[in-house]
Amino acid sequence: MGGTGPQRWSDPATWTVSHNTAVQAYNILRGISVGPEIWGGGASAEALPLPVFTAAMDRADSAVLRADDTSEPRYRTGLEVLAADEPASILEDLLTAANGDVAEVGGEWRIRLGEPEGPVHFFGDGDIVISKPQDLDPFPGLEQTHNAVTGTWPDPDSLWEAREAPPIHNPAWEEADGDLVWDEVLTDWIRRPRRLTAALTLNACPYGQQVQRVMRAFINDERRFAAHHITLGPEAAHVEPLDVICWTSARNGYDAKLFEVQEC
Repeated sequence: MGGTGPQRWSDPATWTVSHNTAVQAYNILRGISVGPEIWGGGASAEALPLPVFTAAMDRADSAVLRADDTSEPRYRTGLEVLAADEPASILEDLLTAANGDVAEVGGEWRIRLGEPEGPVHFFGDGDIVISKPQDLDPFPGLEQTHNAVTGTWPDPDSLWEAREAPPIHNPAWEEADGDLVWDEVLTDWIRRPRRLTAALTLNACPYGQQVQRVMRAFINDERRFAAHHITLGPEAAHVEPLDVICWTSARNGYDAKLFEVQEC
């Protein structure tokens, strides 16, 4: 791409295999030559800001401890892809296996792997434009609420057959999401626990411990319910989707509460 190093964008003979999820996502968005055709997004290098994607690549390569006290890269992915496969679907499989997301902002692509980074903007109640509509969605509907997660993944030790990962449950969440029923013995209303299970299909993650990390991060994110729709002034013009903002609000009882921006 014009930098230094042994791999040159203009010379495919210098390219090597990478299991780094952000590197794979970058190449899909740029587009991969398959004969006379381009498989992927066909985006220019300028549309994929190098600092953004380099940070995601570094995060994917960062080490995490395994149960045996050895380490492994945080996010690795791999998938057999056919030229007939939809690039967007393959990209979604890769990002699902890395708790990731992408967003297009003004003709440029942004990527995030794992939990959001630190806040890029701080504000209070007085910074909200009160002449614009405001909305709070404190809880999703029951059909969109989950308190447990299961997952399937391609296990190399099982000849890449899909395997069920150990499920993750949380009794406290099941209690909180339960319904009230009348107990004839206690002659009182009691809360009956209710398990609401999400099912992840991790087609691109043949790494058992990463599967567990991804499942745990997914269900933790599912329990972050509150969503606000607000308008901020021009001082927040630099904020983009996938950024994190920090809100201190006496009205809502927030003390430097962090929110990820979903859309602008």
